[in-house]
Parts: sequence; structure tokens; C-alpha cells
Amino acid sequence: DRRLITSRLTPFEKLPRIGSSHEYIPRPPKTENLKTNPRIRQISKEEPILIAIRLSDGRRLEKEFSPYDRIYDIIKYVKSEQNDLDDQFYLSSGDVPKRQFKHFNLTLSQANLTTHTVLFVDRQ
Repeated sequence: DRRLITSRLTPFEKLPRIGSSHEYIPRPPKTENLKTNPRIRQISKEEPILIAIRLSDGRRLEKEFSPYDRIYDIIKYVKSEQNDLDDQFYLSSGDVPKRQFKHFNLTLSQANLTTHTVLFVDRQ
């Protein structure tokens, strides 16, 4: 009685039973791969945030900020680029519904500002 030995699996052959100790448990990535693994890079909080600002005169500014920069840092940047801007303005998002950023002490991560966000200069 000679049996043919093949490496081809038949349906459900060698699959672990539910609750088996052979279940696949994903392992965390090794620390040496942190710089090369794109998934780790994607969730990193240190990534710069690219913010576009639409000025009241129609010009568009773009600048990278840290997630730990504050709304006030964007305000300072806008004032440095548009000198005739008075203090009676705030930033708003192009989201629906529109979000207004009047609390300048919030960090960009606290304000939920992500990269490629467009902000508008609005008057109060």
C-alpha cells in the first residue's frame, strides 16, 4: 500500500482548530525597521503638517508646521505675509460645517488639523 506524498494541501488540511494554540498572533514590528516601515511613519506624530492659507486678497500661502505648533503660530505667519491685516480676524476651515479657530492656544493636533488642510482668513 504505497501512498503518494505531496506538498499540496487539500481543503481544510492542516488548518488550526478554533481556539487552537497555533493561532496566528501578529507581532509588533522590530524597532530597527521603524525608519523604513511606511506604516510606522504614517502614524508618527512628528510628521509635519502642510497648511494652506487663503488670504482675504485671494493669495494662497503654504507652510509646514509641527503638530505641536499652535494656531497662534499660523496667525503670526499670516501677519508676516500680509502686513495690512488687523487683529480682528480668525481662521476657519473649508469643512462643512465650517470650523472656526478663535482659540489661538490650541496645538494643531488638538485642533484636529491634518496635512493639506486649507484655512481661510475671516474677519470678525
